Amino acid sequence: MDAAALEILRRASGLSIDREGSLVHDGAPIAHARVRQVLLAGLDQDDEGRAIVRVGGQWAYVACEGTPFVVTWCALDPVAETLRIRLNSGERSTIPARALGLRYEGGHDLFLRIHAGRHEARLGRSAWAVLSAALEIDERGGASVMVGATRVLVRART
Repeated sequence: MDAAALEILRRASGLSIDREGSLVHDGAPIAHARVRQVLLAGLDQDDEGRAIVRVGGQWAYVACEGTPFVVTWCALDPVAETLRIRLNSGERSTIPARALGLRYEGGHDLFLRIHAGRHEARLGRSAWAVLSAALEIDERGGASVMVGATRVLVRART
């Protein structure tokens, strides 16, 4: 197959990720659990920041709002000064507070840096609810999150 035809197929995958991180095909949830798991485990971004899914040596584009990665669960550990997260891809990670890059956008979306800072993940509703309990707003309108004794500034999109 020539490169142009392959590009057309990759763009016509019909795959998308909703705001809560669920993978859908042509607007319908993917019902088969193993297919969904394999596709979500292959989530990535290309060099231009576009969402893609990789399966073996093949890949296709995925439509999404901003980032394909969504934090579906999180827990603050104030003693260890970490944030434990689970992504829509199924990946679990523990992020030290000192490495926690947080930013907000549009007044309602909160993002954090993942994969050693290479990507961002938007916090889904349940994760946002957990983190918002630790959110503090100062007198100038600046936001921060306390993780144990470490204050993590939340920067606005510039």
